[in-house]
Amino acid sequence: MFLKRACFLSLVYALSMPLMADTQTEVGVAFIIDSPQVFPDQTLGDSKSQIESEMSLLIAGRLEFYFPFLEWKAGLDTDNRILIKMMDQKAGLCDWQTVLMVRAIRAGNEVEMVDVPSIPLFDLCDPFTPNRKATEGNALNAGDQVILLDTLEQAVGNTNLSNQEIQGLLNNKSIRDEIHRQFLRTIPVTQNIEIKDQNTGSGKFIYLPVSFDELKSIVSSCDDSNNCSRLRLTFNLPDSPPATFNLRIAGHCGANVLSEVLDGGVPGGFEISEPVWWDERLGNLLSQAQGMSITMEEFIQNSLACPETGEP
Repeated sequence: MFLKRACFLSLVYALSMPLMADTQTEVGVAFIIDSPQVFPDQTLGDSKSQIESEMSLLIAGRLEFYFPFLEWKAGLDTDNRILIKMMDQKAGLCDWQTVLMVRAIRAGNEVEMVDVPSIPLFDLCDPFTPNRKATEGNALNAGDQVILLDTLEQAVGNTNLSNQEIQGLLNNKSIRDEIHRQFLRTIPVTQNIEIKDQNTGSGKFIYLPVSFDELKSIVSSCDDSNNCSRLRLTFNLPDSPPATFNLRIAGHCGANVLSEVLDGGVPGGFEISEPVWWDERLGNLLSQAQGMSITMEEFIQNSLACPETGEP
């Protein structure tokens, strides 16, 4: 009884007191070379860590632009990470080829990103494969390192590779959609909300302590094509299935994100079927919540954001 009362009082306090903006959830990014047949470690030498570090930074920057609701950290070893690997695979008469593959670490476990295609890079039949060891020192040939890095950068970010009819991994919207669907929807953007009275006294607003300026999201009413950025609020209830609500990013007050409730509810219980800013019954449910999280269900980026600088 004491524990339940303490949880209740903690939540009431959290919903009634102003919250400082949460730091954005950190997600790790890593580029990994695992190519013992075409680019073995003994050939790459010190170049391996240099290439992995440079590519990790590049990938983190691109993901930060496309998915700014999370903080992407190159080399961060967390339970939730995106990995892009340069790996060997069998290639028929050429024995081996290197490809870029996307993997995800979820809750500490590496999983395949289904429907995210690999991008072929080099094979052992190619006389220009940049895999020569430098004549002096422990590194890849300097010219080959430049060629390899340039090819990797194109494969990750360019619209089209010179010799492939496929978009670069992160410029390909279908690939980004799969990364979002299979990975990002599972990661909380925040685990706090703030309930504030409207100035008119006619109800309340829901705010998320996430930086609105960093979202660079489109703000509009959801039309038939759901052309809006939507969040999923989930919280556990005692002796009941979890409650889930869809929220729309509707604007901001200061740095915090203003949200409108679109729909949702408790299976077999209270439901919201049309957009509302606040419902007192929702407040009653929140007072019983035993932990909550808010994830990004659908992110529609502001079309004025610049892909080179990430600025609006």
